[in-house]
Amino acid sequence: MSAAGTTLRSFSGALAMGSLLLGLALIGVQFWATGQGQQGPGIGSVISQVVAGLVALALQTYADRNRDRNGGWAVVGVLVVVLGSLWFWWW
Repeated sequence: MSAAGTTLRSFSGALAMGSLLLGLALIGVQFWATGQGQQGPGIGSVISQVVAGLVALALQTYADRNRDRNGGWAVVGVLVVVLGSLWFWWW
């Protein structure tokens, strides 16, 4: 595997984990906001971010275990899921 491929897989792994951590942080914010009598980010955005993080992590796991063309497509999937969720929910 080339150095560029390894770097791209590392970058997509960081994005996948960051997406999941963002989803977990949103769970905490939602509970905190509800406890303060506020609306918070909303259940829809919280669930969507957690699902996006889990899908990205599953794709990244597949990409790490399969260093072939399908693994490369899984990396592309991670990028699409993470960047798509950030664009849709945070733009």
